[in-house]
Amino acid sequence: MAAIYYKYIRNKILFYFCVTISVVVLSIWLVQSIKMFELLAKSSGHFFLFLQMIICMIAPLIYFCIPIALLIAVVLFIHNINSNSELLLLKTSGVANKTIYYWILSVVSAILLLHFTISAYIMPISYKKFQEIHIILKNNILNVSLEEGVFNHYGKKLTIFVEKKIDDNVYQNIMIHDCRDEKRDVMLIAKYGEFFLSKNSVGVKLSDCQNHSKNMDSGYVDVGMFHEYNFNIAINAGKYPNIYTPKHTNEMFLNDLLLMIKKNDDGNYYIAQIFNRVFWPVIGMMTVIMVLRRMIWVDSSYRDLKLKESIKSFCFGLSMLCIFIIGINLASKHPAYLAISFFAMLLTFFVK
Repeated sequence: MAAIYYKYIRNKILFYFCVTISVVVLSIWLVQSIKMFELLAKSSGHFFLFLQMIICMIAPLIYFCIPIALLIAVVLFIHNINSNSELLLLKTSGVANKTIYYWILSVVSAILLLHFTISAYIMPISYKKFQEIHIILKNNILNVSLEEGVFNHYGKKLTIFVEKKIDDNVYQNIMIHDCRDEKRDVMLIAKYGEFFLSKNSVGVKLSDCQNHSKNMDSGYVDVGMFHEYNFNIAINAGKYPNIYTPKHTNEMFLNDLLLMIKKNDDGNYYIAQIFNRVFWPVIGMMTVIMVLRRMIWVDSSYRDLKLKESIKSFCFGLSMLCIFIIGINLASKHPAYLAISFFAMLLTFFVK
């Protein structure tokens, strides 16, 4: 009989969780996709690349939403079995609240094991692919959206002026100002320029070109004259113009983040990101434990749950997730906030 009860509880929680995670992730995903629709409109109809990009958004969204969806699912499940008198029926059948408590935790543990797998392995691959496609589409926009006779700004560090378009991707009288590399300021003036695309980059082949390059450390200016000169104007160009290098921590595996702590002066930031990637699944478990301790006593006593108590428990759990997120963001500035965030998580075990 206990196996039947456990199977019922497991299926019910998984049903609530699947519905909740689907609604939350799809809602955020649709909003983000609509925001990026302008990228599709300007990218010369690269529909399939755009489709791949928004699909790659799903794994990072699932990673972020699982603790929230799990909290909602558990609260809905407990409120439902109580309002339908199923909790009372389980108690009269000899099933202690403590047993129900551990049954729920076993299901939650399985979900959070999947969560950790997404965090450690699936999300870095998906997010990196998302960034690569995003850059390709942005580079393509840079190529097709040049306006004649005005200064075209691409971010804060790249400006392109073209006087006249004379053919597909060919322009007359071009001026490019590039300060993507903090140590070098470049000004290019050319009679003609032909834009071309490669896999992850976009460049311009300049004819009759003058290159004015200023070294920002020494102040020296180098001037060069070229009959033909190829220049990389990709969004991600700078110190590494032809190589896509991961910049966002969501693209990195945990061992890559550990290496960045040693290589980078801003070690606190990467420590905070490792803490986030490892403990975001853990905080999901701890929040559920805290909610269960509020809604179902671990001992054999029975608690009459009402809608007010369910809402209160959910708000309390959500506030703990928010405290963790704020703590992680502050931990990148000072390691003391990391300890405060961890202490806030430990408090969940002592709240009933």
